Amino acid sequence: MLEEGNKKIFEFALKLLYSSFESFIVKCYVDINSSNENRILYFTENTFGDLGISIDSSLLHNLLKIKLVRNCYEHNEGKWNERTAKKLSEILTGNKDPNFCLKLKNSSGETTVTNVEETIKTSYNQVSNLLWAIDIFEKTYGEIQNITTL
Repeated sequence: MLEEGNKKIFEFALKLLYSSFESFIVKCYVDINSSNENRILYFTENTFGDLGISIDSSLLHNLLKIKLVRNCYEHNEGKWNERTAKKLSEILTGNKDPNFCLKLKNSSGETTVTNVEETIKTSYNQVSNLLWAIDIFEKTYGEIQNITTL
């Protein structure tokens, strides 16, 4: 029961972190052009370019990985599937590999590997995975703050 509770806390915290980030991105689009206010906008590989912001590619890849993990929890009960594997492999390698593994880091630098059709694996202490994600978001906000006044 404790393990299941920890998994749910990780899932909900990751969803909350990502939703806050995506709300920030939408606000940036609206600040640039008020006609974007009623559009449905999502964070993609092109988002920062559309906003006129240059950001480190490894940071962008980690943000997109977090998005895909969040989407797996939101739409696929936390299962890493072929569709998502292809999306991540295309982002990271340029090729759509339906067997691409998810490698999820934690705050101490360790990596857990999830194969296709497995439930996403995290560290024993899932807070360390959240700390890694928080670090990615903090770096992103820091880079954007250094570049622009959005």
